[in-house]
Amino acid sequence: MTDQELYLGTIEDLEARLAKSTEYDIIRAAALLRHLLIDGPPLVHLANRGPRLRLVFREFQVPDLSHLGHWGIPWNSGDNVDFPSNNLVDLDRLLASKCLFVKGHHFSVIELIKLWAYVRGGVHSGKPDEREQAIQIADETTLSVDADTVLSVSAYSMRQIIAVAIEGLRPLTAAIKTAAGGN
Repeated sequence: MTDQELYLGTIEDLEARLAKSTEYDIIRAAALLRHLLIDGPPLVHLANRGPRLRLVFREFQVPDLSHLGHWGIPWNSGDNVDFPSNNLVDLDRLLASKCLFVKGHHFSVIELIKLWAYVRGGVHSGKPDEREQAIQIADETTLSVDADTVLSVSAYSMRQIIAVAIEGLRPLTAAIKTAAGGN
């Protein structure tokens, strides 16, 4: 299997898991995101060797939300507000952007992916550190995705990360499909 074929399969898997959005699907998506965006070298870089596209993603921007109490997210689909900003950034800045605020701590995209991949069971099941324990407390609060889907605060944030990653990778996905003679 080529890097491009593995990439396309990973994107299809992420899209299916986003559509379902169960907690299990989000846990499994964390492992896929880790492989796609973080592992050295990230699968996205291997798949982009041919097309050499400049990849851009919408940046998460979570201000200091300490006035809200225990937790805060950058965007809620029910707010009718553009998601999550109009700033376009490269992969490194996406991974560094803050996507969740919990009990005085900001968590970046990479930290949340790693929490779900390494602690919640996406790749391994482990013990959360002190900061990550704050997320477990915040996860007692749930948010509705739609009439049938309710997720914890961090699962909701992971769902947003999955959506932003897929959106930012659409040009690469299309280029690889075109080069392979597909649609």
